[in-house]
Amino acid sequence: MLAVVHGLAAHACNAETAAALDALGFEPGQIVKIGYYTNSGGADRGISHGIDAYVNIKGDQRSIVIQHRHGCAVQGAYGTFGLALPRSL
Repeated sequence: MLAVVHGLAAHACNAETAAALDALGFEPGQIVKIGYYTNSGGADRGISHGIDAYVNIKGDQRSIVIQHRHGCAVQGAYGTFGLALPRSL
């Protein structure tokens, strides 16, 4: 999984993203795109809650969101628009 993640994105949190995708039960061939974005849930107060990795899987328009907090530590994950995750973290 790590090789696929590295091939799709250049980010310091790639190893943690790959480990989370493995733990969630996804296969490397399912992953087609990864984007990392600052979670600005507290932007109005000048606070960043960390980095969220949005992961697209083959054949689905929805995303898996992996929440990275305190550096690259994974705090949680969820699917957008009702996407069910095979397993929980």
